[in-house]
Amino acid sequence: QQSGLLKRLADRSGSKKKKKSMFADTSEMKQKIREAATQKVYNVADYYSAEGVWQQIAVHPHFEKITLGVIAFNAFWIWIDTDEND
Repeated sequence: QQSGLLKRLADRSGSKKKKKSMFADTSEMKQKIREAATQKVYNVADYYSAEGVWQQIAVHPHFEKITLGVIAFNAFWIWIDTDEND
């Protein structure tokens, strides 16, 4: 009797929701994976000028490593400075 009441209430609400299946649609899942795999990886260097000395410096791998080293040294120095400063 209670299930009949719930069914009538669901019918009155007028919501015609599509039932979800227990398992995912394989073709839809494959399509999403293909789209994600073919998406171009973001690289800020794509927006740089194609020529010039500053562009060459900015895209050089050593520049990235040196910049990271400067940031790490700065963090280390801030740690020492705050620890030793009274």
